[in-house]
Amino acid sequence: MYLIKQKAEMMGLSRKGNMIVERILTNPVYAGLLKAEAFKNHPAGLFPGIHEPIIDLITWKMIQSKFKRVIKPER
Repeated sequence: MYLIKQKAEMMGLSRKGNMIVERILTNPVYAGLLKAEAFKNHPAGLFPGIHEPIIDLITWKMIQSKFKRVIKPER
C-alpha cells in the first residue's frame, strides 16, 4: 500500500492520511458505480452511474477481493 501511496503522491495526490489509498481503491464511485438504498420494490445495491469510471470494473472487483478481511472462526 505504501508504494501505491508514494506513486500517487508523485502523480499529484495531495490528500494525507494512512487510509487514503484504501479509501480510494474501495470506493465504488471510481469504478463508475453508485450505491443505492432499497426503495419500495427496488432492491438496494451498486448500480452503474452516468459518470465515466477511472478504473475498470474487473480491476475494481479484483481489488475488493484483496481487501476482504478474513474472519477467524471462534473457538
